[in-house]
Amino acid sequence: MKILHATTFVNGGAGNVLVDLAMLQMEAGHEIRIVANKTEFDEYRHYQEPIQRLQRAGIQLETFDSLFKRDTALNRNAAMDLRAHFSTFSPFDVVHAHASVPAKVCKKAFIQSQGRPLFIQTMHGWGLNKNQRMEKDDVNTMNTLNGVATLNESGKKLLISKGVSNSRLHVIPNGISTKLSTSTLLSSSLSRFLASQDWVLKFLCIGEIGVRKNQIFLMNAIRHLNEIGIRCCAVFIGPEQCEGYFQECVNKSATAKMTFWTGEIKNASSHLQHFDAMVLPSKSEGMPLSILEAFRAKKLVFGSRISEIEELIGKRRGILFGIESTREFVKSVVNFDTNDAQKITENAHDFFHKQFSLESMFKAYLKLYQR
Repeated sequence: MKILHATTFVNGGAGNVLVDLAMLQMEAGHEIRIVANKTEFDEYRHYQEPIQRLQRAGIQLETFDSLFKRDTALNRNAAMDLRAHFSTFSPFDVVHAHASVPAKVCKKAFIQSQGRPLFIQTMHGWGLNKNQRMEKDDVNTMNTLNGVATLNESGKKLLISKGVSNSRLHVIPNGISTKLSTSTLLSSSLSRFLASQDWVLKFLCIGEIGVRKNQIFLMNAIRHLNEIGIRCCAVFIGPEQCEGYFQECVNKSATAKMTFWTGEIKNASSHLQHFDAMVLPSKSEGMPLSILEAFRAKKLVFGSRISEIEELIGKRRGILFGIESTREFVKSVVNFDTNDAQKITENAHDFFHKQFSLESMFKAYLKLYQR
């Protein structure tokens, strides 16, 4: 098949899923093209690691404006540019969008193509910043597509509640490699931090540093734990949503000696082996790959009690906590039982291998295309 993937920006977990899927499809003999937004902004940009993976695989990323902004003129220009750019390329069989704006633009660009392609969208996460007009626009777009993939039942229920037709929805979980990440040496500065005190527990938090991922919750919880005599630290891996945000959170939480930020690094999950548990205090998620990576590595996961995380780590596959205050999280750490944690991580490891492999994701999308 000839498959076009379209997204806003190649970043975060959604970017890694797109790259993994595209590479598997290319290895299976399909013709793959990828398009994304050209102009980057402070809070919205491409990450270098997934782009470098595409380059090494020989998959070209082509950029157009705008596949991101909700601007009628810019979207029309992008559709015209896409149509002109791919006019010499034989028609696509599938246009697979990874957000609603690129889905809308690509449909405008290729709806009249000979042998009209199937239009598919993966809803990687609803986000926190949509107003009613944006929501209505996205729902209208999804209701014109051939199929919409959600990452879990929580996502499916959310879209139905927003007005997306149930008949268009298909649950396809994200998948990652079942092979453990190759061990990576810690930077000298991170090694010094971890050795600076005799920490009782060391927590790792992976993801973009920003409001949605809610890292300040973990900082406040770490301070409270140290105040009651439990020496804990937290290390954060990921790029900042906007410059200065991490330091602002450190200042507000007064946790300079208990926290460390690495910035964006390659193969972040390879650091899991150096920590006792991973914490994800997010306010909103699609399906966080960092949780699957922790399952794979048999590391205990503490996660905020939102439906997308609860669906993953509920049923004794992790420890849930509310984010209204740090009380529940602190209590969970105070009552930490090593033997119980081992049983939980074994459950999570088995669950991961049954449902979240790259091969399972690849087969599920192929089945959706073929429908």
